[in-house]
Amino acid sequence: METLNNYYTPTIEEFYANFEFEYSYTSGKLISTIKPESGWKKDTFDWQWSETINDDWEHENEDFKLRYRVKYLDQSDIESLGWEFKTKGPFRYWFEGKDSWFNNDIPDSPSGRYWGFQLVFDQELHTIQISAKTNGGEQTYEPFFQGYCKNKSELIKLMQQLNIK
Repeated sequence: METLNNYYTPTIEEFYANFEFEYSYTSGKLISTIKPESGWKKDTFDWQWSETINDDWEHENEDFKLRYRVKYLDQSDIESLGWEFKTKGPFRYWFEGKDSWFNNDIPDSPSGRYWGFQLVFDQELHTIQISAKTNGGEQTYEPFFQGYCKNKSELIKLMQQLNIK
């Protein structure tokens, strides 16, 4: 069941090409009262949305909060991007990358290649850590990124930057 805590209102700065969000033109209703099947529609941001979103932001700032929302990153989003769930602790989830991702070039790495990926996700704090084994012979993971990641679009962008594909 969806709850209000699974979503947040994005800032205008968060919208960029292919940013995933949901919208509703059921004006005047609180987010918690709008049923997903009747009031919310999924879309990705492109140039056709820019005028509508900018207009809503500038002229109806309070209504903006009622019209746009983004789902926080969750386990299903991570798995949909190819990560395989491994285990769960009291606060974190562990995932491993697909075999087809291995042996990709590592940007600015002296060892040069990935040999394994691990993603650690804290759903409550909205943080992730992405680590990789390299061909340096070590059996431990080197952290490549550790920080805040609020939604699926941010994780997609981060994976592109780290050459994880």
